[in-house]
Amino acid sequence: MKSLSMFSVCLVTGSLFLLPLAAQAAPAVHAERMAAVRAWLDEDIALAEKSGPPGIAVSRRADLAGLRSAPPEETAVQAHPDLLPPIARAEGNPVMQDFFKNLQKKVLAPDKRFPKGPEGGRARTEEGWAFVVRADELLKLTQAFCHPQSELAGSPELVAPLLRRLAFFAEYMAEGGPVLGDFGPCGIIAEAWLILRTCRPEIVPPSLREGMNLGVRNNANFIIRKKPEWLQPATPSTPCLVNADVNLVLAVAMTQRLFPTPEYAAALQGGLAYIEPHILPDGATNYFGQHNECAGYHITAVYSLVRTAQITGMAQPMEMAKRLRWYYPLVVSPTGVMEWATAPSWHHYWNTANGAGAAALIAGLTDCAHNQRVADLGYRGNLWEASFWNSERVAAPWPDNYLTYDRNVEGPRARYGPWSY
Repeated sequence: MKSLSMFSVCLVTGSLFLLPLAAQAAPAVHAERMAAVRAWLDEDIALAEKSGPPGIAVSRRADLAGLRSAPPEETAVQAHPDLLPPIARAEGNPVMQDFFKNLQKKVLAPDKRFPKGPEGGRARTEEGWAFVVRADELLKLTQAFCHPQSELAGSPELVAPLLRRLAFFAEYMAEGGPVLGDFGPCGIIAEAWLILRTCRPEIVPPSLREGMNLGVRNNANFIIRKKPEWLQPATPSTPCLVNADVNLVLAVAMTQRLFPTPEYAAALQGGLAYIEPHILPDGATNYFGQHNECAGYHITAVYSLVRTAQITGMAQPMEMAKRLRWYYPLVVSPTGVMEWATAPSWHHYWNTANGAGAAALIAGLTDCAHNQRVADLGYRGNLWEASFWNSERVAAPWPDNYLTYDRNVEGPRARYGPWSY
């Protein structure tokens, strides 16, 4: 048990949680962070001179000169419960523990996967699409660096890995860049930038800050041009890929929070209105017309709608997320296998995703014991998802020997021992 002398107390929206003293600034640690920024600038100057875009080396040298002559002051540590919700059950939280273990293993030791050359980030890697992998790493590093309850809050060790990924995306989100409108990474990148720019802006050199600000706006503008249908009346028969559209809406929501404009606000509202008719009566979502999205894609809908609601404060995306409530109790078996057969485009495909992370979010929003039993299968996630872990909520037992009507597939669902359909 940790002594309370190791923590300070912070009140957030009426809730009490503890901030580790490590998250509170010390001048020596701030100096180390700024030294890490200068070291990264030297690294990026050398890289730019070898293979980078024209002008990068000049901009980074100007940043370095500015930092040496007038180093920025540290941003005071503050709680931002909408960006980084407090983790009420941090002690013994398996999601939180797994987060730091995997961050160390997969990102920090060693920090890699930054090839510069003809392929750059466009190549496919063994871990999936490089853009999505790196975006996920960026968000996790940002949460670890900025969350007041993180054991790595403000750690100089994270500065270079963060800046490498920001520079990567600032380059690929320039006008005409390959990340623009890519529904996989674009919302994740915008979320990470919103958190970092709000909580720890002093570690981002001016030229990189300018590049990221421009990049997230380029992306939102590209999405608006790409999705004119968002501003048209939507019906259940309107073609929609919910898992793609919710991520694009999330990217616009983050950009609207950073740079509010009437155009972004209209696109955000239009995107949500376009998606809403494609939530089915028992919580499934549509994919290519009127059939069910696969189990894995559905998880994206839960995450993006809940996160959009938190960032914007809008009631609509939260109510849409709550309408997904019965999906996981209907499609997840006691062994943790999710049912894919009723998603025609994916009926041949199965994987190890058990839906527990998304079910934990739904259980937290609706206090649902049926989703809690799915959440209790265990899940991995980032620090935001760790805030939804709850070992105290009582879970409903797994039902057996039943037949029910599933309005998502307009047909029966049943389980009799090990046999289900």
